[in-house]
Amino acid sequence: MTAFGKTDMGEDEHRPDNESEEERPVVRPLEAIPVRQGERVSVLLKDPEGLSEEVLQVSREAFFVIALMDGNHTITDIQAEFARTFGTLIYSDDIKGLVRSLDEHKLLDNE
Repeated sequence: MTAFGKTDMGEDEHRPDNESEEERPVVRPLEAIPVRQGERVSVLLKDPEGLSEEVLQVSREAFFVIALMDGNHTITDIQAEFARTFGTLIYSDDIKGLVRSLDEHKLLDNE
């Protein structure tokens, strides 16, 4: 992959125009600690590098979405994976809100 997000093999040529420009969020490496509270399972996210001193607690569904924020998945890709796994839809605005929250907590890789 080049610095402009295209592979040397022309991968973007096979995508619709809007998808090649769609946001592909990237989360920095995080420490994930599962927490059980009764029947509810959530995940604590900690920054091992210390850029963010806060610990963020997210649902298992939110953690699933965050785990797909690797720079390879578009928002649309994440929506599709979520629907396949959980059998329900997630709005792109919800994913974008999660991206904003991660950014505010300094957990995104914003080169």
